Amino acid sequence: MKNLFLIPFLLNYVYLNDKIYFHCANVGRKLDIIHQNNKASFCVINQDTVIPEKFTTAYSSVIVFGTIKEITAENDKQIILKEFIRKFSADYFTEGLEEIKTYIKRTCILELSIDEITGKEGLELQKLRHK
Repeated sequence: MKNLFLIPFLLNYVYLNDKIYFHCANVGRKLDIIHQNNKASFCVINQDTVIPEKFTTAYSSVIVFGTIKEITAENDKQIILKEFIRKFSADYFTEGLEEIKTYIKRTCILELSIDEITGKEGLELQKLRHK
């Protein structure tokens, strides 16, 4: 696996049926690497409030580890893309359906099957919640 680098998923996502879905272009380094090694991780920072006077943050985060694959069936891609519209553009659902028709062939859907979930919460966030 020459020149194999981790690619961070700095992408919007949806959670559906115990899996995490991303959308991206049909070509690129991310897909090249996934085709070589389907192990992936994904991190979500739920909260991160800077507390400057204490030189720290009040944070919580989750990291998911699993395997990732490309979804190729157009019907499945439509279902997942509709979830993206519901999550990010619910007020424009009808217009979003037109976007799906226009771009579905140029859109890659990736499915992350979850093997392990781990989370972390900083002490400062715990203190704030218990006040």
